[in-house]
Amino acid sequence: MCLTQWGFSQNMVTFSVDLSEYTGTYTAVNLNGIFNNWCGACALMTDDNLDGIYELTVDMAAGQIEYKFTLDAWTEQEYFTPGTPCTITTGNFTNRVYQVSGDATLDTVCWESCSDCSAGPTSADVTFKIDMSTYTGAITVVNLNGTFNGWCGGCAAMVDDNADGIYEITVNLLTGPAEYKFTVDGWDFDETLTEGDPCTETTDGFTNRVINVTEETVLPAVCWESCEACVTGLWEQEAQATFSIFPNPTSGNFQIRTQIHPADLITMRVFNYTGSLVYSYDFNYGFPSSFDMNGLDMGLYLVEIQTQHAIGMQTMLISH
Repeated sequence: MCLTQWGFSQNMVTFSVDLSEYTGTYTAVNLNGIFNNWCGACALMTDDNLDGIYELTVDMAAGQIEYKFTLDAWTEQEYFTPGTPCTITTGNFTNRVYQVSGDATLDTVCWESCSDCSAGPTSADVTFKIDMSTYTGAITVVNLNGTFNGWCGGCAAMVDDNADGIYEITVNLLTGPAEYKFTVDGWDFDETLTEGDPCTETTDGFTNRVINVTEETVLPAVCWESCEACVTGLWEQEAQATFSIFPNPTSGNFQIRTQIHPADLITMRVFNYTGSLVYSYDFNYGFPSSFDMNGLDMGLYLVEIQTQHAIGMQTMLISH
């Protein structure tokens, strides 16, 4: 199929995209670019032999073009990480790029890839997590900065949807090594990492976190400026020694006896056997002296107390 823009032949360029491995649903495949003003549904690609490869030939002027493949106009579109070899980033938009210099048939590429589908994945989704529960400074936004986004500052904002102090973000990265670190409010504050730590790499005097991307990955939550989780075994032992539940088993009325520092604000959370939060309360040392949870069903619960300095857990049996 040929799409003629100006009514006379200039440079006939054939585009093709392989959607045989695409797992979503769609009705139409479209080609969008600066040559058709990103028109949405106007450039319909076809798959005449039903092999999952859609094609379209466009008559266009010589020069550099930006483009991408989309589904059902703009219902779904390709997304690329800045720096991907076949792309160019203009402002906040990263698109495919090609230099038109004559008639050409471009290589068939896989959806959201610079290579054909048989070449295997060239990128993968990576979920980063940072535990800020022990961070003592003020936080407006937590950001992820790395080689994959040009250390952009405030562009990659992380979220803490359940307000547990753990911020996360999922980013599609090129396979291979990448350096990164977590920052607060753009570049107002950034991690100072120790050279030689197992999760780091030092390049030209800068020590950053490092990851080798090979497949879709969800990274464990790490503590600010650490390769480890915030809650260590030592912290748990210290906190366990500073509080107890009395009586235990209980009918639902109980006290927490603690030797935690009087200046600490204490957060108590109670979880049922499925891990669901059933009770949460913030209090200062010595107040309140007792808790009434007669409304909870009989069974085993996990009681967690947390301060700025430590976290500990105890099991509690409610037996009416």
